[in-house]
Amino acid sequence: MAADPNSRPGIWSDRAAEIWETRFEPQRGPLFAAVIEATKIGPGSRILDAGCGGGGVSAAASKAGAEVNGCDISAGVLVVARRKVPSGTFEVADIAALPYADDQFDTAIACDSLLSPNDARNAIAELSRVCNQAGQICIVTWGP
Repeated sequence: MAADPNSRPGIWSDRAAEIWETRFEPQRGPLFAAVIEATKIGPGSRILDAGCGGGGVSAAASKAGAEVNGCDISAGVLVVARRKVPSGTFEVADIAALPYADDQFDTAIACDSLLSPNDARNAIAELSRVCNQAGQICIVTWGP
């Protein structure tokens, strides 16, 4: 796969993605399940997993029957997400400048991905823009 010029490999290289996947992702299954349950994602739901990383939330949503779209600033982690959810659509994108149409998703999820965007205010505005009026936004963060 050719390097994506928009990707920032210093943030998440292919190797970092694999380390995250093997060391940390397995213990996050209950969190991902709780996100899917709390948002009532099910068959036919159109979701955006913004800052999807290796696709943990995307995989849980796909298993629940959702149509999955995911984005991340790093092409390296998207390799892992695509492997987990071959039916999903994944692309390199910054959460603060999403490449999706207005009102495109039923649910927009940012799970641990608003920790580092340069402009969290823009990121939240973008999540609102791409989520339809009857939809919902789920933001999960950790730390103080």
